[in-house]
Amino acid sequence: MTEMEVSGGTGEDYQQALETMLTELQKLRAETQTLQMENQTLHLQETQCGNQESVLQQGAAPAPSVPAPHVKTPVGVSLCYSGKKEQLITFIAQSELYIQVRQLDFPNNSFKVAFVISLLEGEAAQWATPL
Repeated sequence: MTEMEVSGGTGEDYQQALETMLTELQKLRAETQTLQMENQTLHLQETQCGNQESVLQQGAAPAPSVPAPHVKTPVGVSLCYSGKKEQLITFIAQSELYIQVRQLDFPNNSFKVAFVISLLEGEAAQWATPL
């Protein structure tokens, strides 16, 4: 007795099942070939990117840490304060403007106070105390 006779299937059923499997096998082979081609393309792209990265790394020197250039401000301080009441508002306005324009020169309040004290003279300089 043959295998077909034991399982109860006919020769035609087996032939159809065999053809279906062969069709599926051909589809899988075609899909495998497509995936292999994509894989080769991706591998080539990866190699090219790696080469470009190496070239860029070799040619690029690290940027030196250079402070920003100090820009000369158009605002000057020509006023000293002697303690006269009528000069106070002008002195404060000019001092604030100068400090605002040159912020890099005044990183904290101690620098600001020292600057203002350096502009005092006479009676005003006598009562000034640094922070």
